[in-house]
Amino acid sequence: MTLHVRLFYRKDDEQSEQAFKYLASLKSEIPHQVTEIDIDLDPDIQKKYDKLAPVIKTGPYTLQAPFNIDDVKLHLISAKDSKTRNEEDLGDEYKKEQEEKNNISKGERFSYWYAKHYLLVINLFLALYIGLPTLAPVLMKIGATAPAKLIYRVYKPTCHQLAFRSFFLFGDQAIYPREAAGIEGFETFNEVTGINERDIRSSQEFIGNESLGYKIAICERDIAIFGGMLLFGLGFWAADRKVKQIRFIWVIIIGFIPMGIDGFSQLLTEIPGFSLWAFRESTPFLRILTGTLLGIMLGWYGYPLFEETMAQTRTSLASKFFSIPDNDEDES
Repeated sequence: MTLHVRLFYRKDDEQSEQAFKYLASLKSEIPHQVTEIDIDLDPDIQKKYDKLAPVIKTGPYTLQAPFNIDDVKLHLISAKDSKTRNEEDLGDEYKKEQEEKNNISKGERFSYWYAKHYLLVINLFLALYIGLPTLAPVLMKIGATAPAKLIYRVYKPTCHQLAFRSFFLFGDQAIYPREAAGIEGFETFNEVTGINERDIRSSQEFIGNESLGYKIAICERDIAIFGGMLLFGLGFWAADRKVKQIRFIWVIIIGFIPMGIDGFSQLLTEIPGFSLWAFRESTPFLRILTGTLLGIMLGWYGYPLFEETMAQTRTSLASKFFSIPDNDEDES
């Protein structure tokens, strides 16, 4: 019977080198196979064993430094006795359990990969989510109307796409606001298109033209929200994921409340017969400001929380992966 031993060690460490010697000297007396794990090659394993290495793990037993050869011998004998008892008591059931424990599924491999690269995946997704709507007016400008209109259709369920609340590219102005927004120096949406500003459907369907430019496929506030999340995600990556999670109350105070006030105060005035205050239209500045604040706050709360979960996944799976011996079955 050969034991499977995991040695978590650190290079150029005197105690780790001594652990190798102890195990080598006992191999003929207590047959075992060593899986060597350099803790500095994986940040999560390093974090777990940094102050403990070298650590010897065999079956249910763990031995951490400092130890001598007698400690290692007792550790191996205990693990061998435990394994013998389990095989005698449980037989094939125990062997099957060990095989399942040592088997690495494709799902586990993907989970480990995602847990290590989730930040890249999320940031790329956010960049793509913002980038595709921005690509739509570019495609319209070069005459690729079919793929451009496909992008508008794909994003339509996720955003109102109101032209007077969207940015335009390649036109006379970057924005064509409602008159009620009161933005000086810009022609209003009604003035340049002749479309009634209360005609929501026509505003949604208006993509633009050669003179006015073409609208981005998501509104100003959506660009700000997802842009804020992306901005924080890039900062979180630059800080090596070492940013403390903000309390959710600040997400509400700084993120949701300002955007709620700005958004709902104009939404309510769209309701026929509403008379609590005069018709109100927000400005691009307020939409960008409140949207960016919400996006950053959501990122500040969500990314550290996600990192905590992913770190646990990485540590759990890495420990399993690195514990698999060269041979899948015990040698007798």
